[in-house]
Amino acid sequence: RTDPVAIGLVLSPDRQQILLNSVKGMPGFYTCISGFVDQCESVEDALTREAFEEAGVRLASVELYGSQAWPIGRGGSCELMIGCRALAASTELQVNLAEVADARWFGREEVLQMLAGKHPQRLWTPGPIAIAHHLIRSWAQPEPHYTS
Repeated sequence: RTDPVAIGLVLSPDRQQILLNSVKGMPGFYTCISGFVDQCESVEDALTREAFEEAGVRLASVELYGSQAWPIGRGGSCELMIGCRALAASTELQVNLAEVADARWFGREEVLQMLAGKHPQRLWTPGPIAIAHHLIRSWAQPEPHYTS
């Protein structure tokens, strides 16, 4: 059995910050918004729902980014992580502490510290094995665009 999961990097309206949440039981660990895709729900709708449920954030747009099989999912089943990039309609947050330990906006400098394992408060992000890492890094350290 494979369960689909929408996972998304949510950008602030000005694209200068990203929204990350902290999962319960892992102090200092911040990652992308994510959640299972319900039956008959699109990936984009699932991420929109999860962003609102976890952080009270409404999304203006969602686009697909890529996917990753995740063989060590919750409940022992395989998950298909379907990565997205989303743009928030505003930066207002209403963190749902029943869903997550914390959610907040981070600027590029702070995210780069987290990715490098050098954050002054020891905050950290997923490692390179996870699609969340690549979503976060794609914003923090964008690839140069080449023209021919």
